[in-house]
Amino acid sequence: MNDVGFKSTWDQHTSLSQEMKVHLADALDGWTLTGDGDTFFLRRAFRFKDFEAGAEFVNEIVAVAKKQGHCPEIWLGGGGEVKVIAMTDNNMTMSDYLLAKEIDLIPIDEEKIGTQKSPTEELIGNAEERVPR
Repeated sequence: MNDVGFKSTWDQHTSLSQEMKVHLADALDGWTLTGDGDTFFLRRAFRFKDFEAGAEFVNEIVAVAKKQGHCPEIWLGGGGEVKVIAMTDNNMTMSDYLLAKEIDLIPIDEEKIGTQKSPTEELIGNAEERVPR
C-alpha cells in the first residue's frame, strides 16, 4: 500500500468524481483543473529566465514522471516557459494529482525563475482563452 492508501496502480488510474477532482485541484498550489463534460486535466505553467533553465526543469519533470510511470504533456517555449498537462485517458485521476504533487517538490533555483513573457507569448497571447467552446 502506498502513502495515500491505494493498494494498486489500478486504483490510481480510476476516474475520480467531479467533487474529488475539484477538492484535489484546490489542494495544489498553482495548478488549474481544466475541462468540460467528461474530459478534465490538471495544468500549470512555469516561467524560467531562459530556454536552458526551462529545459533543465523539463528534464526534472521527465525523471519524476518516469519514476511514476506517467507521461504528462510538456511544452517548452523558447523564452523559458514550461507548460505541463497531467491527465490519464482524457480524465483526471489520482495518478495525475500525485504527479502534480511530485512536480511541486522539484527544487527550483530562485536565480532561474523568469518574470517576463516569452516572445511567442507576446506574439500570440493566450491561445487557450480564445478557443471557442
